[in-house]
Amino acid sequence: MNERDEREGVADGDEPGLAVAGSVTQEYERALTVRRPEGYVLALYVAGAAPRSLRAIANVHRLCRDYLSECHELQVIDIYQEPLLAEKDGILAVPVLVKRHPLPARSFIGDMSDFDRVIEGLGLPRRAGADD
Repeated sequence: MNERDEREGVADGDEPGLAVAGSVTQEYERALTVRRPEGYVLALYVAGAAPRSLRAIANVHRLCRDYLSECHELQVIDIYQEPLLAEKDGILAVPVLVKRHPLPARSFIGDMSDFDRVIEGLGLPRRAGADD
């Protein structure tokens, strides 16, 4: 081991720079283990207790129960309570359902009563014998 290797913390038989490469590799492997959302990640923007908002909430809960079971995450956001979130996400009309995951992201405006349209837009298979 030469003097330069001792200053840089390189052990005999190691090549200079491997300690840095090892930490990059460890960081990469750690990033791979970060929990990714499984299933659908949805956000429903509503305007308080307006009738269309209440219908949208009920319809989306029904859709999640009947078609997504446990493989979804739903966030209901009241634009009166969280106006900055709505502005950040570019929400111009409510109620609106935003599919964030899996990609591609999609938005559905209305009270979500047209189940066929929403199911098709989400890319879900239509269940045989499903009642609307």
